[in-house]
Amino acid sequence: MENSPRMKEMFVEMEYWIEEVIGKKRITEKKVHTYKGTPKKWQILDDDCFDRDQIEKLQAATDSPMPEQLEAWKEKHDKPIIGVINNANVQKWRDDPRFNESADFDAELLGYDREEKKRLFLERYEKPKELTE
Repeated sequence: MENSPRMKEMFVEMEYWIEEVIGKKRITEKKVHTYKGTPKKWQILDDDCFDRDQIEKLQAATDSPMPEQLEAWKEKHDKPIIGVINNANVQKWRDDPRFNESADFDAELLGYDREEKKRLFLERYEKPKELTE
């Protein structure tokens, strides 16, 4: 029982650090930047050291996501949770909105997205077949 006053002090100190030092900005802004991963780290070669075409060739050879895809994922997922952290806000942050949840639904954009995915698929899987034939 000798340590109980020290433990109590430690908990009070931790509470102070969480509320006043670390979490003050998050609490006042009601905006939390969460760690969702860094998709650009999935790229094998570094952008600063190698040309884009070399990176694309190696990514395709190892069946890894292309740099364009990784950049799109980074842009898409680099957003904070706004408001109180509860199931509804986390779901808005984590899940992609359905097409019918937006007033900006654009069929042409959906078609463009399909064409882009098709192009990436053909680049990755059909071009190597042409080289071997």
